[in-house]
Amino acid sequence: MEGSPELRNLDSILDASANPRSAFEQYHALQLLEWMVRDRNDQVAPNVQRITAALRGNWSLQLRPDQSRYKIRNRILTELDRQIKSLAEGGHHT
Repeated sequence: MEGSPELRNLDSILDASANPRSAFEQYHALQLLEWMVRDRNDQVAPNVQRITAALRGNWSLQLRPDQSRYKIRNRILTELDRQIKSLAEGGHHT
């Protein structure tokens, strides 16, 4: 999935982000999601609210906090907020 954007499936990535079997799986799912958001993958725009809710929800409390995963999560949320604000102001995707 990392090397082939066409194989990225938002449902699978969100599931691995919110319900990971390991910290490794969650890290890579978040990394893929960050790339999708940054690249404005066509699966992202219609699912912004769902993505935001999944990342802001009560996710992975069974895992010890890992700064790298939280940093990726926060970068995704910041970028989504920026994109939403830009569109609300009548801007284009930037």
